[in-house]
Amino acid sequence: MCVVWKYLILVGDFVDENTRLKLLAGLPIKVDSLLKIKPLTLRQIADMDYEQYNIYLSNLVADPKDFTFAKEIDVSKFSTWDIIADNMYHGGDEYREFILNCLKFILNEKVTFIYCKGCFYIGDIKWKIVLNKDNYESFKNVLNFQNCLDKNKDNMKTANSKAEEIKQKILKGRQLLQKKSGLEVTFEDLISVMAANGNGLNVLNVWELTLYQFNNQFSRMQMIEDYDINIRSLLAGAKKEDIQLKHYIRKIEN
Repeated sequence: MCVVWKYLILVGDFVDENTRLKLLAGLPIKVDSLLKIKPLTLRQIADMDYEQYNIYLSNLVADPKDFTFAKEIDVSKFSTWDIIADNMYHGGDEYREFILNCLKFILNEKVTFIYCKGCFYIGDIKWKIVLNKDNYESFKNVLNFQNCLDKNKDNMKTANSKAEEIKQKILKGRQLLQKKSGLEVTFEDLISVMAANGNGLNVLNVWELTLYQFNNQFSRMQMIEDYDINIRSLLAGAKKEDIQLKHYIRKIEN
């Protein structure tokens, strides 16, 4: 049952305010009393390889229904953990190495699978920080929050093998930029736009943002720009009923 699911990127908005503050501050988020996940920065992702990062992340958060099973198998009886654990035992060396690499990169720690206990140990085994059936769903939720992934799997769509098409799905703002320029917009372009917009960010320090911070600030930048354009349109004589005037001091709509 060795399977590797490739791509999965969309924006979601399911998180309480306290967690949202930690996400915006770039702080680690608790999975349980011992395991915390520190968000990766754009620099770490770029250094690794953006496409490979998407593959790693997608396989860690994918639902069982995203995998291919025989028709007679009831997918609803399985969790993501069940599939990963089963493949750690029966999927072969290549799959085991792949999953360990996924976790090592995302957690930025040494990861060991202990077969007799059926769990992953994070870091030094003496720390007793484990990833297992009991906390894996919480682990998935944190990854979803930190990477702006949609928790509503029914709305998720897989992309094809082109890396550029994967990148196009990472931010809501891609459609606006494409419409204005008439060209395909990549994640590199979005980062460049953010850096060029100023407000304390430039092409040197923008890389220290996490994906959540980048998505948050890019969306806020769009809201401010839309508000400014609409105000100028009204001053230029546009009809009020033709303008959807929304102030940028409000919740970000995903």
